[in-house]
Amino acid sequence: MVSYIIFLDIDGVLNTRNHLKRQKIKSGKVTNKDWDPTACKYISMLCEHYNARIVITSTWRHEYTVKQLEEFFESNNISPNFVKDVTSSYAPQPDEKNYCRGHEVKYWLQNNSSKKASYVIIDDEATFLETQQEHLVKVDKNKGFSTKEAVTKASNILEKKHH
Repeated sequence: MVSYIIFLDIDGVLNTRNHLKRQKIKSGKVTNKDWDPTACKYISMLCEHYNARIVITSTWRHEYTVKQLEEFFESNNISPNFVKDVTSSYAPQPDEKNYCRGHEVKYWLQNNSSKKASYVIIDDEATFLETQQEHLVKVDKNKGFSTKEAVTKASNILEKKHH
């Protein structure tokens, strides 16, 4: 059985610039805890469709516990049951100069996933390893994961048979 993993960033993906602007216009206030509802709906749909689990790559993992992160997801209508883990910030890497989130994803996969894992990385940055580029959905930080194109690309990546 294949397991599906979504390596997920928050700022620029769920917490989009456009949504922050809409908050400001609507209420005069802005909070990064209220995420783009469309992006959240699409992540939920992806998780439900593939029975996928979220591994958080966002810097939020330094500020909040997994329990707190689950609460943020729940308050944004994403089931906390979908949240599986966070990546380690201490992944060993061969070259200190080129350290990137990709090392953390690789380390997590090596230590936590079966060989039959299909994964997608959803981020507004492309700081991943060369071998991970085919798994990356790089979104625009203004719109985040709120476009049908991003969802289609993520689905196509999860559908692909990776070895």
